[in-house]
Amino acid sequence: MTKQHSRFRRLAFFCIALSIPFLALALLEGLLRVAGVGESTPLFIRSPHSEDYVLARPDIIRRYFPNAERRPSVTMEASLFLSNKPEDGLRLFVQGGSTAAGYPYGLGAGIAGMLEQRLRRTFPEAHVEVVNVAMSAINSYAILDFADEIINERPDAVLIYAGHNEYLGTLGVGSHFSMSTSPLITRLAMALGQFRITQLLRLGLEAGREAPPPAKTFMARIAKDREIAYGSKQFELGLKQFEHNLEAVLTKYRRAQVPVLLATVASNLRDQPPFASRAMPEGSEALIARATAQESGSNEALARLRALARQTDSARLNYELGRVFDTLGDGPAARTHYQRALREDLLRFRAPAEINEIIREVASGEGVTLVDFESVLERRSRDAVIGKEFMLEHVHPNLQGYFLLADSFYQALLQSGSLPGVPVPIAVDVAWRERPVLQAEEFAGFAKVMQLTSDYPFAQTPQPVSIPAPRNVHQELGLKYFKGEIGWFEMMSGSRDAYRAHGDAWHASKAQEIIATALPFNASQNALAARLMIDAGRNAQATPFVQRCLRIRADHPECLAMTNRLEQAGD
Repeated sequence: MTKQHSRFRRLAFFCIALSIPFLALALLEGLLRVAGVGESTPLFIRSPHSEDYVLARPDIIRRYFPNAERRPSVTMEASLFLSNKPEDGLRLFVQGGSTAAGYPYGLGAGIAGMLEQRLRRTFPEAHVEVVNVAMSAINSYAILDFADEIINERPDAVLIYAGHNEYLGTLGVGSHFSMSTSPLITRLAMALGQFRITQLLRLGLEAGREAPPPAKTFMARIAKDREIAYGSKQFELGLKQFEHNLEAVLTKYRRAQVPVLLATVASNLRDQPPFASRAMPEGSEALIARATAQESGSNEALARLRALARQTDSARLNYELGRVFDTLGDGPAARTHYQRALREDLLRFRAPAEINEIIREVASGEGVTLVDFESVLERRSRDAVIGKEFMLEHVHPNLQGYFLLADSFYQALLQSGSLPGVPVPIAVDVAWRERPVLQAEEFAGFAKVMQLTSDYPFAQTPQPVSIPAPRNVHQELGLKYFKGEIGWFEMMSGSRDAYRAHGDAWHASKAQEIIATALPFNASQNALAARLMIDAGRNAQATPFVQRCLRIRADHPECLAMTNRLEQAGD
């Protein structure tokens, strides 16, 4: 036997020995799949109502938590889009947490809902789809995990609003719903999550872990580490995971030549006291009372308070000082202390200022457009301090705030020049009037916020929720929807019928437009939308619904009738 032949045999034996573990793992993986252990959870699935449409799966959270007992109770309110992107298609995806998704109003108030309606009018020759892949409580881990599947759907741009959930969101560093305290292990577990072996291992590891405590609201269940001090190891870990994940996301989209619009996040500073704080120094409350009274000795009391604030990291003291300066009319000083109160808040349900610093830094890279939503609200707020004028509670905008968020993305999209076609810009006042949110949805959202703020962390012990009595049929429908007595379609169709009964053709057409947008596969709903819009004198807006109806069924009699009405109106 030659030396060369001997070396070849040793190399062959080495390769065989090396491959045995991998072959064993492959065999085990195959056996687990045959046995039905685990599941595949692709982000996008076929619509159960039409093979022509796809949606982001509502239960995508299953991908990260195979154990149902430990799984967070969150779902994705997904919008449908065509499985085959048409030649005239304009397709955007929206990523982020609950604010990006439109909580508490629903999809119509979110970035996807408001933008799709406005862009449909802005690009009348295009088939516009703005797809929601945002969901409550998720953070940069899920945004990164979704990126490859979004790229496969040929997006024209991706819009991201995220940053509040890095600490106490799903997979956050201080959350009950985390995979590991190590970002490396978390990313590895997510990358291998579709393998049945990984799912089996995670089920075994989670079997011995303590389940999150029961509570009325999700915020009360999710917070495991209720004190994460500014500058602590956990604090820095949250920033590092956000920066690393965000840079990885942008790298993926850049390589795929997909433009990204990345927004800064906004928090309620003026009207949201810190959730958790170190105690104020002794005597602070008396000094605050004297400083606010503006009587003899108030200046001395204020000076002593400022000195105490420099010596302590009490979020509550800084917040109270901010209120004192608000009372005295010193806006810059009030802003400084409100910002310090946010920084020192130990319970991190609001993103610290460093999150926006990271966003602004990474947005300076190629292929990324910064949408500075925080600055948009600051410019419209007294003394540049964001409060209840635009925010419902700690981070979720009210309806006007949501409109400004969508408008910020809209203006950035037009200025970026990244979208195909010639735009016909829609004025702000027109877009506000046509916003795709009904009064019933507003009331249901109001009730949700009342429920949210009745429990931890807004109240240390759960408080009874007393929803005001509805004042009209639309609020009655919203209350029934909130209580789970009716579904979304019943609420919306009930509102439509109520508007029609009162002779309000314009709002009736708006209600049906929202319904038809949510049900693009339903020819009858789209035909009805077209008819009600034509009845209300909204001929231009009716055209896409007639076209969609005829795409579903070319001989649909009502769609053909609406086509004739539009042609006659054009003549």
